[in-house]
Amino acid sequence: MIKRCFNLKLLLVVVFSFFYATGEGQNKSISYLEPGYYAVVGVFGVHKNAVRFTDHVRKLGETGTTYAFYPPKGFFYVQIGNYVSYQKARVYALHAREKSGLDSTWVFKAMPYTLPDGRQIGADVAMDKGIGIEYEVVLDTTQVTKVIKGGPSDKEGVQSGDRIIEVDGENIAGVGITEPEVSERILGVGGSTINITVFRDGKEQEISIERGDIEDVEETIQKEDDTGDKKIAGIGILFDIKQDTARVTKVIEGGPSAALGLKPGDKILRINGELIAGTGINEMEISELLSGEEGSSVIISILRDVDEYEFNILRKIPVIETQLVKPGKPQVFINQGEEEIEGIKFYFNTFRENNFKEIPGKIEVINPDKPQRIAFKDAHKLVSIPEGFNRSGNVQLICEIFGYKKIQNDFNINDPINDMTSPFLSEQDDVLVVDFELRRYTKGDLVTMYNVYFFKDATILRPESKYELQQLLEMLKENEDYKIKILGHTNGNNSGPIIEMEEGSNRYFSNTGKKQEGWGSAKKLSVKRAELIKDYLISEGINYEQIEAKGYGGKRSIYEKFDKLAYKNVRVEIEILED
Repeated sequence: MIKRCFNLKLLLVVVFSFFYATGEGQNKSISYLEPGYYAVVGVFGVHKNAVRFTDHVRKLGETGTTYAFYPPKGFFYVQIGNYVSYQKARVYALHAREKSGLDSTWVFKAMPYTLPDGRQIGADVAMDKGIGIEYEVVLDTTQVTKVIKGGPSDKEGVQSGDRIIEVDGENIAGVGITEPEVSERILGVGGSTINITVFRDGKEQEISIERGDIEDVEETIQKEDDTGDKKIAGIGILFDIKQDTARVTKVIEGGPSAALGLKPGDKILRINGELIAGTGINEMEISELLSGEEGSSVIISILRDVDEYEFNILRKIPVIETQLVKPGKPQVFINQGEEEIEGIKFYFNTFRENNFKEIPGKIEVINPDKPQRIAFKDAHKLVSIPEGFNRSGNVQLICEIFGYKKIQNDFNINDPINDMTSPFLSEQDDVLVVDFELRRYTKGDLVTMYNVYFFKDATILRPESKYELQQLLEMLKENEDYKIKILGHTNGNNSGPIIEMEEGSNRYFSNTGKKQEGWGSAKKLSVKRAELIKDYLISEGINYEQIEAKGYGGKRSIYEKFDKLAYKNVRVEIEILED
């Protein structure tokens, strides 16, 4: 079933340009990303996190790491090199993966663009042109691993698997040549000709190729013309590629995709009718398919759960706002919009302690004087809580995102920033910015999966359980040293019906279709539920030796069986055995 979502009038996508004060009292603009090819190690919507991650990468030995703001996408790009060619950037990206362990390094192409004030960035930047291939040196021979569709080599008949033995009459096979040296010979001025000799099916073949653009497509990727009238825009998402499928990892609030209802976890199947799932396409190629002239549209088809959706998205370039920032600790920059927000304003910044990756989640705001919850607010957006919630001004902020240790930050709203709170609390204008540095669970931790639910009397998971189980799955994949025990609990110890999936079924989250019904104790039900989660994790690639499963029935209840909160007795807990 395909559900169609049509264009809405879009809210402005607001991103920021920043300034900092120098010791001489002058203002300098934080760098914009110049056009070129970059070996990128991280992308951040929050300035502070980009600064921290840059320092982190430098400590790994990549001392030349910098970051810059790229308005067409609306993010800070942390990068370890800027190159005039894709091949050179790719070589350095591979080098960084091997040398520094930066496994997520990829190649990003920044196009020329025009700022809202009319300034052109990079309109006069000249980049070397290639011939539209990817290659690697194997057994002292340069082998073509991919031919870019529509590129110069594709037009002249170069094929994947071809071995390049000569470039412009120079032998490059069996001479100890490196990938950077091959790149230097292949790249050159756009429009110039290169002659290569390839070895294919036992025969040598000479091919003449005119150097040019190396994008997979020519017409889809919009470039600025000589007048600079065209502006490159995106659709306001971040994504990664796993199992040869592009998955949305973040939807930018207020952007084109958010306005139409795209969600993290959506899998991109097609772009403008072209199948991209399962085709070996890379992140740079997808980025260029999604990007285009501001105001143009792109049609993407996504898979969400078992349904396919089609979105017609209007590309839009972010609006850039200028704000003055005090020197010192890097700030989080927040768009407060035109609408007045009442109450005490907050921005909750949740991120990984080790790599500064921004983690979505919610923060519980507590009045400790009663105690009671005041609010439950999203991280990474401007939020507010009502004023005058108590006389003392004391407030507790609790961050409990599954997969990470619980964090509690306490302070007084009347005197928020002091020596005790400054490590996690700062202020920008009238907004309190609260940092939560998230750490993974460690051995001995026992945590409840508050958002994992089962159908009544069944060992079948409800669909809303997927998100938290996905967090558990990612945690186990991230660290293969983790060993966990899954603990199942019920409300009471009475026997009753037990409904299970049909044997051999993998419909872990569906109560439809064939099922089998039996009878058993509450402990048996809790055991089967724990084992079901274990089976699901194994089906997703987790080593069975990392997981144990056990059920306690109602033996470890939190509340009395008939208490109004007794439903919380039915739960799943995770015990960390090894980390």
